[in-house]
Amino acid sequence: MRSNSNGDVNPPVTLLRSLDTYDRAAYRWVAQLHLPVLDKSLRLVSDFANFSKPWFLIAGLLALFGGSRGRRAALTGLAAIGAASLVVNQPMKLAGERLRPDREGSRVPQERWLRMPSSTSFPSGHSASAAAFAGAVGDVLPALRLPFRVAASIVAFSRVYTGVHYPGDVLVGATVGTLAGRLTSAVARRISRRSAVARRSSLGVPGVQGAVRPAVVVVGQELVAEGLQLSDGGGLLGLGAEPFLQCLLEPVIAGVDG
Repeated sequence: MRSNSNGDVNPPVTLLRSLDTYDRAAYRWVAQLHLPVLDKSLRLVSDFANFSKPWFLIAGLLALFGGSRGRRAALTGLAAIGAASLVVNQPMKLAGERLRPDREGSRVPQERWLRMPSSTSFPSGHSASAAAFAGAVGDVLPALRLPFRVAASIVAFSRVYTGVHYPGDVLVGATVGTLAGRLTSAVARRISRRSAVARRSSLGVPGVQGAVRPAVVVVGQELVAEGLQLSDGGGLLGLGAEPFLQCLLEPVIAGVDG
């Protein structure tokens, strides 16, 4: 236990301990819920959400049948999942080092159980991916915002109901996912606008059919610089990432907005 120079416990430590106490109490409360009709269904939902399977499936359907906006929504949603997963499953889980809940000790009914993940508990990657996809796709297709948020909430609750996460894990994961979804959709809108401007400026001007390519590279460089806080003098951009950005971004933007 950390203390200050007077021997008192640090307020942040006290706050974290209090939050942990409430979090565990909420976990036990959910464990005591008697809702047999949800046991199998939420177990199946939680298991199916492994590796973001439902979001990849929905993205595929949007890309196939949703037209240009559907393709843009699908790509934005998958990019948001990637961003959220990178943050949650790497630095946050490694830094958190929170052990998984004790389902047996908390008397979570075995009918709800699924395989306990081997990773640390904080935060919930499933909740982060679900919230990221729902937020990003909802920004592109507002009509789907509410149903996707409901779906993401069901996945998040299933992680607590099946006993593999504390409620706090889910709340933090969903918050990170929501932020990742909003950031990704904002960046996607900016790229789309820049691409549209570049295409319009090239129409009717001889010898500038390839004007879209450098414009896409500029936007890609801005995206990397803003998202990863890297400058042109070093890091990814300093290693000659321009050809990579050309290959990656140009077909995506041309295909989605075309």
